[in-house]
Amino acid sequence: EPKFIYIAISVIGAVFISLCAFAITFVPSNDIVKYETLMEELAALEDEAINMANSMDKIPEDSLAIYIDTKGIQKWERCIEITKEVQGLDVNNDLKKRCLTLEEYSVYRLESFKIIKKAVEENTNAYDAQIQGYNNKIDSLLKANK
Repeated sequence: EPKFIYIAISVIGAVFISLCAFAITFVPSNDIVKYETLMEELAALEDEAINMANSMDKIPEDSLAIYIDTKGIQKWERCIEITKEVQGLDVNNDLKKRCLTLEEYSVYRLESFKIIKKAVEENTNAYDAQIQGYNNKIDSLLKANK
C-alpha cells in the first residue's frame, strides 16, 4: 500500500539523516587524523633533537657542527613547518592555539641550536648567556603551559 511505502521511505530517510549526523559529530575528520599524525611526527623530531643535544659530548669535535645541523637544527626547522601546516587544517581553535605554542617552543629551540652550533664552530663560551636566555624562555613557556 502507498501508506506503508511513504512510512518506509520516511524511516529510511530518518535513519540516513541520523547516520550522517553521527558521522559528522563523532567520526574524526581527515584533518583531525592529519593533525594527530603531524603531532606524532613533531614529538619524534623533538625526541631526536633533544637526544642529540644530550649526547653532544660523545661526538668528535671535528664533526660536531655538522651533527648539530643535521640532527638538531634541521629537526627544529621541520617542527616549525609542521606547526605552520597545522594552522591550515580544519581543527578546533584550542588545537591551533596549542600548535602556536609549539611553534614558539620550536623557534626557541631552533635559535638555541643555531647559537650552540656557532659556539662550537668558533670554539668559544662567549654565547653561553644567549643559550641560557633561550633555555629560560623555553622553561617559562613550558611552565606557563602545564
